[in-house]
Amino acid sequence: MTQIPLVDGSPPPPGPATTDAQTAALSETWSEMTRAGLPLVVIRDTPSFAVDITECVSANRERLTARAQPRQCALTWGIPQERAAAAMPGVRLADLNNAICPTEPCPAVIGGLLVYRDAHHLTATYARSLAPWLHDRLRQLVPQHLPGGRHCRRSWTVSVTA
Repeated sequence: MTQIPLVDGSPPPPGPATTDAQTAALSETWSEMTRAGLPLVVIRDTPSFAVDITECVSANRERLTARAQPRQCALTWGIPQERAAAAMPGVRLADLNNAICPTEPCPAVIGGLLVYRDAHHLTATYARSLAPWLHDRLRQLVPQHLPGGRHCRRSWTVSVTA
């Protein structure tokens, strides 16, 4: 697997050079899988924030949008995935962010559920609520590989990029 180098233990700051490096690294990693003939569906990165959302919600219970981030800024880290998937035959992108960040700015709580457990990881409860969205998206992208499909496979390759 190709790794994105960390800077002082953290991912490099967003910007054109970082986006280009990440796009190239993802393309290299995914090409190993597509060359092997594996179906590859990439789940686009979730929105990311500069602050711990749970702390913001705790400190601003009456105003949950106090530290909300604009959608465009929150979705920055998924751009390399979009670019790499668009340029690679056989790679499909499952973007669930219309269910994770459905409004401007991105909310911390949706339907009474806390969406994030920190600055960019979803709570288990909210992630489970996305199962129908993911199922529908997979049915659109790779129907032949789902139960009931013509060529249902029992094994999947999972690639986690962070």
